[in-house]
Formats: sequence, C-alpha cells, structure tokens
Amino acid sequence: LKAPAVVLDIKGEMLKASYRWRQENVGPVQVYAPSLPKISAHYNPLDHVRADVAGAWEDARKLAELLVVPSTKGGDDYFERRARDMIATTVADVAISEEGSRRTMQSVLDRMYVSDPAEIATWCDHLASLSTQLRRQADALRGMPDKQREGVMDSARSHLEVWQSPVLEDLSADSTFNAEHLRANNGTLYIVVPLEDIKRQASILRVIIGQTVHALSRDVPARDALPVTFFLDEMPRLGRMDVIEEGLDVGRGYGLRFWLFAQNLGQLQTAYPNADGMISNCAVRCFMNPDENAAKWMAEHLGQREGLIDGKRKPLAEASELTGPKFANSVVAFVRGNHPARLDKVFAYADPTTAERMKTKA
Repeated sequence: LKAPAVVLDIKGEMLKASYRWRQENVGPVQVYAPSLPKISAHYNPLDHVRADVAGAWEDARKLAELLVVPSTKGGDDYFERRARDMIATTVADVAISEEGSRRTMQSVLDRMYVSDPAEIATWCDHLASLSTQLRRQADALRGMPDKQREGVMDSARSHLEVWQSPVLEDLSADSTFNAEHLRANNGTLYIVVPLEDIKRQASILRVIIGQTVHALSRDVPARDALPVTFFLDEMPRLGRMDVIEEGLDVGRGYGLRFWLFAQNLGQLQTAYPNADGMISNCAVRCFMNPDENAAKWMAEHLGQREGLIDGKRKPLAEASELTGPKFANSVVAFVRGNHPARLDKVFAYADPTTAERMKTKA
C-alpha cells in the first residue's frame, strides 16, 4: 500500500533500502537522524505546545509524559513523578512566556539549571502570575525543603540530559517536519538511531513519535484517507508510552495503524504492565523463533487436537516444537477472525518485488 508512514529505523537499514523507492513512488520523504545532522530534519517539541494559558498546560503535561522515560522498577517513584511535574511546569512557562528562538528546549534547560534561592523565588513569583495551575506548582516548589527541591530538579535534569547535546540544540531550534503533512502529502518520516543509542535517545524518540500520534489524532480523517502506519522497531526499549497503548485501542478511528516489533514477550511485559491486553488488541500477531515464554503463549492459543491413538486432547503444537528446528523457518500468525497460520519466512532480498525496490540505494 502506497500510504504515509513513520518508521523507527534501527541502524538506518530501512532508510537505505526503501528511501529512493518511496520518494519516487509514494510521496516526500524526511529523515530525522541526530547521527546524520547534515541531512536530518529539525524538530522543536515546543512548536507543538500552544501559547495560550489553558492550552499550554495541557500540551506541556503531554510533552512531559513523553520526555520522561518511565522506570521499569515498579512501585511509586516519587522523584520521577515530581520531575514530570517540574518539566511540565517549565515547558508551560516557556511556551507562554517566550517567543521565536527562545521558545525551545534550550530555554527549558536554562530554567532547570537555576539553583540560587533568590532566582528560584523570582521564578516562582513569575509562575504565579501566569495561571492558577502554575501558581500551584510554584507554591509546591516554594514549600519544599532545599534538599528535596534540589533532588526533584536534579531528577528532572537527568531526564532531559540528552537535550544538552550541541547537535540536539541545533536540530531542536526549529521544525522542518510537520505531522499533518504526512497525511496531506502521503509522506514518510524515517527516524534513524543506532541500536546502541536507543536508550540514551529514548526521550527524543518518544517525543517525536508521541507528538506525531497526538497531532494525527485531533481530527477524524476523511473516509478515503490512507492510514498512517507507524513501524516501530525495538518499541519496548522506548519505555511505556500511553499514547501507543491508547493508539491500539482507538487509532483505527483516526486512520492510524501500529506495527510494533519486540525481541520477545518479556521485553514487552517489562515495559507495559498491560502487555497481554495490548497483544489482544492487535489484529495480527506474528511470532518468529520464539523464546520459551512466547512459545508457551502460542501453544495455549493455537488450540488443541485429538490424539489419533489415545484420543486425548493435546496442543496443536507443543512449546518445545515451536522453539525447535521444525518451526525455525516459519512465521506463526494469529489473525483476528481467522485460524492461526503457519507461514514460510520470505526475506526481502529473496522476494522479487522488494528486491527490485532495494536495488537503488538512498
């Protein structure tokens, strides 16, 4: 389907293999790649935060949720929650108070690194003058003991550390990518990041993907509009994203589709407490070379057969079979409304159509 797409491209392999074909046959292509700043699109998260008081607070809360990569330790992380509040407060302040080149993540960082008590007091007075919500946050900040306040701000700074990069300072100074243009122009966005940088750059990736989903979910598209597909490789490494979980529930109504890729079920379950529910919401679930945990899930959901000799009910395929050589070259697909299917793996380079498309590199 020649439709718009957002591609989280680990190592840039998809970019090299499909950029030229999509540019020539689908629509305009953009690349966001901090490791390739000369060709990278620019993206300023503050461009997606409204300037009016009410809108700024709502958008800042959403942005803070994306900027903070949740801990996988579980439990009540006080400093993580307070850091999220602090980031939302600072983002809202910048969105309301600054204009032009000052309305960026760098201004958010500048406020985060204020530590002098007199400067903090002045900032709190400024916040209190902007809105009821920011006054409450200012009151909470004033009421904290010095060590507690510094702990909260230090936690917030740690979540934003990646945005200190000089490359990111340049790439986030303005925006050359617009989510709405994906649907309007049948476009493609490749988000390219080396595997070893996913954890460090998770905050950036979460923001671009999350704000793009939010932007495309504001209005129901026309009936004949092509769906925007999000191909998210190594998705659990980004940490839990409510916007993805919600997208699986309601994304279809907004013309959004999600292809989520994970190494194993354990990886997904660590990031998402409701992993089983997310899997159930997927219209198609495909498994290749499953680990023991995934194989047990598959065996339970494949159904049963009756033994020819003893007449006993047995799994259609045992977990040990699914992890063994018998299924090594197979894809097991669970498709809603259909029986499970065992399919042969077909690699892109072995398929005539995709091989032809991959001949011309970007």
